[in-house]
Amino acid sequence: MTFVLPRVQPLFETWFGRNSVEHRGQLATVMIEPDLRRLTMTWQAPLVCNRRVDELDFTMVTAKPMQ
Repeated sequence: MTFVLPRVQPLFETWFGRNSVEHRGQLATVMIEPDLRRLTMTWQAPLVCNRRVDELDFTMVTAKPMQ
């Protein structure tokens, strides 16, 4: 069995009040379920918050196709 993984780069933007921080994720897990014809890709995006952790409002994730 051969295949090509989708070329997608998720972009992460974390908001602390009115300020945001953009950061990139790393592909952490690829799960292949051939019987279900399903592929799951899991990404991680570490971000050091330190004392701002209580101010974190949300993280927005957008997917950008890679060429």
